[in-house]
Amino acid sequence: MSLWLALMIIGFVLGFVYGAIVRKSFAKGLLYGILLAIAMPLLTVLFFLGVALLILVILIAVAGLFAGVKVL
Repeated sequence: MSLWLALMIIGFVLGFVYGAIVRKSFAKGLLYGILLAIAMPLLTVLFFLGVALLILVILIAVAGLFAGVKVL
């Protein structure tokens, strides 16, 4: 739970800094901060699920090669 909260805080700070400094608007800073606070933990979960899926696909391909299946 603390990792989730930390990711939300990091997302809010990054979004707020981008909106307030780069876009020069306090309202956009709050908007981007809130959007990134919501998205950051979800994107992190999706990233690790993608990495796990990639590892699974590589393991299946290696197992297929050892079983004698021609890949290409």
